[in-house]
Amino acid sequence: MAVHRLHRGVDIRDVADAHVAALTNGGKDFQRHIVSAGTLFKPEDCEALAVDAASIIQLRAPGLAAKFAQRNWSLPDRIDRIYASKSAGAVLGWHFRFGYDEVFAQLDRESLEVLPPFSQNYERPE
Repeated sequence: MAVHRLHRGVDIRDVADAHVAALTNGGKDFQRHIVSAGTLFKPEDCEALAVDAASIIQLRAPGLAAKFAQRNWSLPDRIDRIYASKSAGAVLGWHFRFGYDEVFAQLDRESLEVLPPFSQNYERPE
């Protein structure tokens, strides 16, 4: 989930903020915008992300790579797409607040929002 926040994921609170911005921006009805957590990747990273994402993540997001290493997690081999929410920022004035650092904070708090069901940190209801 933390890696997804780096290229296509979004926190539900950011989705709610984007909806509020869309409803109150005074622009045209039925505008469509992609909303996602911000990305550190650049257009020139795309080819390398498709074949060696770990190297690019270590370059662009060393903090994320370090947090993965602390947990003995592997970085992804490939990233096949990056979502950009530039139009939501430009038109709606919306910007994400909760990136990959928030995912790690929620993991550390053992939040069920980011833990998979029936993981070792999750007690199955009776």
